[in-house]
Amino acid sequence: MDKKVYAFLIAASLLTVIAPPAVAQNLDLFRGDLPEAPPTFSLKPDEDRFEPATAPVERGAPAASDCARYPGGNAPIEKIANLSNALSVRNLSFTALRKPLAELTEEDFDDMIWIAIECGYVDRFDSLFLDDFRDKVMEAQEARAEGISWVSETLQEIAALKSGRQALLYLNEAWAEMLSKEQTMMRSDLQVVASAIVLKQDEIYRAQTVAAPPARANALSEQGNGSGLPIGNRVLPHSPSVE
Repeated sequence: MDKKVYAFLIAASLLTVIAPPAVAQNLDLFRGDLPEAPPTFSLKPDEDRFEPATAPVERGAPAASDCARYPGGNAPIEKIANLSNALSVRNLSFTALRKPLAELTEEDFDDMIWIAIECGYVDRFDSLFLDDFRDKVMEAQEARAEGISWVSETLQEIAALKSGRQALLYLNEAWAEMLSKEQTMMRSDLQVVASAIVLKQDEIYRAQTVAAPPARANALSEQGNGSGLPIGNRVLPHSPSVE
């Protein structure tokens, strides 16, 4: 054997024997622990990838009366869930679970998912659209909350108005602002504030023995006659459509 090779082997064996613990551990780490066998791969589908709609806490089987609530409405649930844009606030007049969408709560959405799955209306792993439906409706509810806040403040301002030019100017501004905020209100919300503006304006004109403007007089006379409430030069529709 070559002398250089022999000397190297002797030095390596001595290093292993006399190396301090820290050095010995480093040598072990350097060598590494190779797996005894290569890892195996399962072809079984990963069920975690198929997530059902966010379900509430485990509940018992729904009663027949609960199951009957799911078809109780005219809202096109899947169409709303698949909207690429936000749900229009005016469409909160659609109904689900026998309630207007505007009145649905978190508990109602939990009930909807529970009923839809447990009563067999939708497959558990095809129920994600119910979460999307919840998100669309709640987003529209939040937008409407802004409109409702404005309506409440405006009604208080109108009630406090006295006769005079400044009051009429405020009513004209309120009407214009109402039109600009139309997308944050349902038709019923518009009716409330539009009626308040028209009635107050008519009251002021009558107190001054001045005829009310035709546009506002027509809005007052046609309200509630089945033709819809005129807003500006158009009429709000009675039948909502998903937008």
